[in-house]
Amino acid sequence: MQIQGATALVTGANRGLGQMMARLLLQRGAHRVYGGARDPRSVREPGVIPVRLDITDPAQVAAAAETCSDATLLVNNAGVLTDSPLLAAPDLDAARADPPPLCRWSPDDRGAETAERHARHPGMRRC
Repeated sequence: MQIQGATALVTGANRGLGQMMARLLLQRGAHRVYGGARDPRSVREPGVIPVRLDITDPAQVAAAAETCSDATLLVNNAGVLTDSPLLAAPDLDAARADPPPLCRWSPDDRGAETAERHARHPGMRRC
């Protein structure tokens, strides 16, 4: 994958892995990095351009696709982390128990599909 000179859109760029990916893209020579988040004010990584983006909202996905139409790389990272940390579980069986989940992170499948559908244009690379 060519990062040098690329323009990227990172969903969930306001914290955690998304924030780190946005930072690393800039460090590795990306020309521009858009950081998608439900609240664009929460995208605070220096050099990252905040974009309002709730991937579960098709209208916001369409608007972000328009705003970030020069993107050549999509990092579809947005997800949900719920409940207590995995390490708080007394054992692996308890960590896997359902219900209640102790730690569950999952990308929103519908939102991810919507974001990918809007991201398909001639310059966008699939990895």
